Amino acid sequence: MKGIVEIYSDYGLPSEQLLFSENNTIVDGFGEQMAILMTTTPSLSRVSYASALLDTSNYTVRAISFSKDAAGFSANAHAADGIAASGGRGGQVWVGSDSATSSYKPSVTLPSFTSPTDTSLEVVTDGLSAIREYGQNLNLLRYGADLGLTPSQRVRYGCWPPSSGVNLQIRSNSTSALIVSATVSGTFNTVSSMDWRGFVNTTNTGNPLSGLVVSAYSLTGTTTVSAGTMKHTITIASGDLACANLYGGIFSIGLWGLDLESLICDGRMPPYSFNPINTLDYKLFAKKSLTVDLTRIADNGSSAGLTNYQNLTLVWVFRFVT
Repeated sequence: MKGIVEIYSDYGLPSEQLLFSENNTIVDGFGEQMAILMTTTPSLSRVSYASALLDTSNYTVRAISFSKDAAGFSANAHAADGIAASGGRGGQVWVGSDSATSSYKPSVTLPSFTSPTDTSLEVVTDGLSAIREYGQNLNLLRYGADLGLTPSQRVRYGCWPPSSGVNLQIRSNSTSALIVSATVSGTFNTVSSMDWRGFVNTTNTGNPLSGLVVSAYSLTGTTTVSAGTMKHTITIASGDLACANLYGGIFSIGLWGLDLESLICDGRMPPYSFNPINTLDYKLFAKKSLTVDLTRIADNGSSAGLTNYQNLTLVWVFRFVT
């Protein structure tokens, strides 16, 4: 199987621009899932509590997630001096900058080299167990209170704005003076497509702003669907990009399927439905590490970068080849 990742601005519009295109890496988790699929006996159809294991949705891509380099989870807005969750700055996320520009360049190193044996987006040794397990940006500004985290912890671990909005600030490292601020809301949380660990669920709406759209794909210049080719489309909205930028950006992307073995061992049988709090277990299928931050932005004349984000659409195509 081959895959390619493309990033677009103004996707589907006359002004559509392809910003990035590269091959992905299929990891061992996908092969493991195919082996489970091919060895699951059809006789389960006669077992009432297990027949749903034969549903093909158990073996397909079910989620997408985003991350940055491992060091980024202890820097930028994650760092102790990059947050303020009480007093005059309650509920705000802020970062310090040595530049006077109204856009933030995260403190980052390159993401880890992608290997077929990867089981997480990054290997992270600090932070919450979910960060260490999956190595990706969490969604605790929205759901941290449901998990009993303090306001300071919710801001520290980030990374996606709630639908009610959050105030983002870039301040001077030398004087703490405010350079620019913006209040942004998150589309992932407005449509409730992302769980607290940062997994964005699939959607059958056909709208990539509503979640991960999985569809058959026609090759360019043809009117028929190409056999064995699937397209996965997701739009990262402007507010989500702005907030992720302050938490270190986006350098890694992963596609995930259900970890059936883990779910069944926990006594959870299908059918499986998405819930932001009562989460499912996932297994990494494919990964793409980038050398360019998807949240990068610069000031444009008098227009501050932090307030000038536009939606980006990611298109990830799998083609099964023989």
